[in-house]
Amino acid sequence: MAFKKSEKRANAHHPQCVTLVIDDSGSMEEHGKCQQVTEAVQDMVITMQSLNMGTHAFRFLLNICKFGDVPTELAVAKSPPECDVETLEFNGGSGGTEMLPALQWAEGALKKSLQRCRSMPNYQEELAPNPLCIFLSDGECTGDDPAPAAKALRSIPFKNGEVDVFAVGVGMRDEHFEVMKSIASKPEYAIQIDSEGVADFLGDVGGTVVEGTDVARLTAKAKAR
Repeated sequence: MAFKKSEKRANAHHPQCVTLVIDDSGSMEEHGKCQQVTEAVQDMVITMQSLNMGTHAFRFLLNICKFGDVPTELAVAKSPPECDVETLEFNGGSGGTEMLPALQWAEGALKKSLQRCRSMPNYQEELAPNPLCIFLSDGECTGDDPAPAAKALRSIPFKNGEVDVFAVGVGMRDEHFEVMKSIASKPEYAIQIDSEGVADFLGDVGGTVVEGTDVARLTAKAKAR
């Protein structure tokens, strides 16, 4: 299947903000999910770093955290060269699955990224790709209802666009997946994938961002597996 290029392409004058919020609770140790996530996220950042070689400008700003009982910040409003790849590790040792504070973290991190972009000379927000947030979890939410925090994240103003939030369930039970539907910015952005497909999905995220492909590619490729 051919995927069309997005009408808006990230470059030095209108970079894209990319936020990864990834479950690091105990259940993520099963089926090698943490190892898949670690390798895929590191590969994504390394690829983005290679695109920034020899320039102080950047095409992307990254926000990355892992969460369990609390969110653990790994990168906020950082260009790829500013990210320490070795710290991007996931091991399933973060406790429960508290989605609410993780989404609150994502809201704050994205606002910081947009603030950095807007402080740049000649920044053209109207030409920038929509901010992309990937929220990935494999289990039942163990805390308060995350829907209000998800709404606040989706409601962050963005000129001539909106925040695209994908809520990705990894081998979730149907009753647990309902909360992911309340997090995603569109119904089709709530996606179920198998435990063995975590690396492939995150690889698709990286490819979509780097190649400037329409984000519909993520749902299409997930359904094709």
